[in-house]
Amino acid sequence: MTAGMISLARADNYDIAALVSSNRDFVPVSVSLVTMGIKVIRGAFPPTGSRIAGCC
Repeated sequence: MTAGMISLARADNYDIAALVSSNRDFVPVSVSLVTMGIKVIRGAFPPTGSRIAGCC
Protein backbone atom coordinates (compact mmCIF):
# COMPACT_ATOMS: atom_id res chain seq x y z
CA MET A 1 0.00 0.00 0.00
CA THR A 2 2.78 2.45 0.81
CA ALA A 3 4.50 1.80 -2.52
CA GLY A 4 1.27 2.64 -4.29
CA MET A 5 0.87 5.83 -2.28
CA ILE A 6 4.37 6.97 -3.24
CA SER A 7 4.17 6.00 -6.92
CA LEU A 8 0.78 7.66 -7.40
CA ALA A 9 2.04 10.80 -5.66
CA ARG A 10 5.10 10.91 -7.93
CA ALA A 11 2.79 10.59 -10.94
CA ASP A 12 0.91 13.63 -9.59
CA ASN A 13 -2.36 11.70 -9.33
CA TYR A 14 -3.55 13.26 -6.08
CA ASP A 15 -3.04 16.28 -3.82
CA ILE A 16 -4.48 14.99 -0.55
CA ALA A 17 -4.02 11.60 1.12
CA ALA A 18 -6.52 10.41 3.72
CA LEU A 19 -4.85 7.88 6.01
CA VAL A 20 -7.12 6.11 8.48
CA SER A 21 -4.73 4.12 10.63
CA SER A 22 -2.87 4.44 13.90
CA ASN A 23 -0.12 2.10 12.75
CA ARG A 24 3.21 3.86 13.14
CA ASP A 25 4.56 1.96 10.13
CA PHE A 26 2.89 4.66 8.05
CA VAL A 27 5.00 7.47 9.57
CA PRO A 28 7.81 7.23 6.95
CA VAL A 29 5.39 7.27 4.00
CA SER A 30 3.47 10.16 5.57
CA VAL A 31 6.67 12.15 5.95
CA SER A 32 7.62 11.36 2.33
CA LEU A 33 4.24 12.50 1.05
CA VAL A 34 4.39 15.74 3.02
CA THR A 35 7.89 16.35 1.63
CA MET A 36 6.47 15.86 -1.88
CA GLY A 37 3.82 18.51 -1.20
CA ILE A 38 0.93 16.12 -0.58
CA LYS A 39 -1.37 17.07 2.28
CA VAL A 40 -1.86 14.07 4.58
CA ILE A 41 -5.04 13.90 6.65
CA ARG A 42 -4.99 11.22 9.29
CA GLY A 43 -7.76 9.56 11.17
CA ALA A 44 -7.17 7.48 14.30
CA PHE A 45 -8.53 7.06 17.79
CA PRO A 46 -6.38 8.61 20.53
CA PRO A 47 -3.94 7.90 22.05
CA THR A 48 -2.73 5.30 19.53
CA GLY A 49 -2.41 7.78 16.67
CA SER A 50 -0.15 10.21 18.52
CA ARG A 51 3.04 9.25 16.68
CA ILE A 52 1.50 9.73 13.25
CA ALA A 53 -0.10 12.99 14.43
CA GLY A 54 3.35 14.49 14.88
CA CYS A 55 4.17 14.30 11.20
CA CYS A 56 0.91 15.30 9.52
